Amino acid sequence: MTNCLWVVMFCMVSCVSKAQYDTCSIFYPTNVFELDKTNESKLDSLIDTWLKHFPESVAILGYADHVGDSTDNYKLSIRRARNAKQYLEKKIPSRFITSCKGNGELKSSVNDSLGVLDHRRVDIISFHAVAEAELKIDTNIKVLFHLDTVKTGQNLKLPNLNFYPGRHIPLPASQSVLKQLLVTMQANPKLKIDIEGHICCERKTADGYDMGTGEYKLSENRAKFVYQYLVQGGIDPKRMNYKGFGRTRPIHLIEMNEIHREQNRRVEIVIIAK
Repeated sequence: MTNCLWVVMFCMVSCVSKAQYDTCSIFYPTNVFELDKTNESKLDSLIDTWLKHFPESVAILGYADHVGDSTDNYKLSIRRARNAKQYLEKKIPSRFITSCKGNGELKSSVNDSLGVLDHRRVDIISFHAVAEAELKIDTNIKVLFHLDTVKTGQNLKLPNLNFYPGRHIPLPASQSVLKQLLVTMQANPKLKIDIEGHICCERKTADGYDMGTGEYKLSENRAKFVYQYLVQGGIDPKRMNYKGFGRTRPIHLIEMNEIHREQNRRVEIVIIAK
């Protein structure tokens, strides 16, 4: 891939303001920040995907698990992010990588000396332009609900909309429900909603710490992400509000397992008008 090709593709999409996102995660053994062949292959496949759906910007976020010293883990998360960035810069111009940071260790409720593989990772989040034609209603995607099945004031949990722990970015598998919500809003132009964000686990502060932004606004940022996704999809902002409720409205007051935590870590919508 040449720089010229990237410049040409950038010129083709730079006039489009709408954007959506994709995420890719690579994982590491304990105390390792170098890429192995498997991770290099995964990043190569990601680059190939970008050639088909070009990103406007790329964010790289590094993490470590809870094993060892917190300061050392923070440094390790930075080294993982920077190492991934260096590899990507061999393939693409560095100007497309707009953020590269380490977010330290992810806490675990399990006191396991072997650590948690899912926490030893780097996330690559690519935001890409969407052609205006793609913002039209996709008849192949089903709506989340029909208006005759819901009541004004009703709370609806968005099914399978799950988030990375400590972050406001949904898991990649959550894109399907976001698309369904977008199609539902497109198909019902009189529908107005409130978007409500919630978290799990936090008991000491009003809201959770968002490792992506450095703010204690995790539930609000989760709701805001869904709001911005819909605005980027062409939905009038006047049809929506968003708010974070921290951990004040848990589904499970006592979280006994990861399923309970995941269900508390959610976004709901409230039907305001239809």
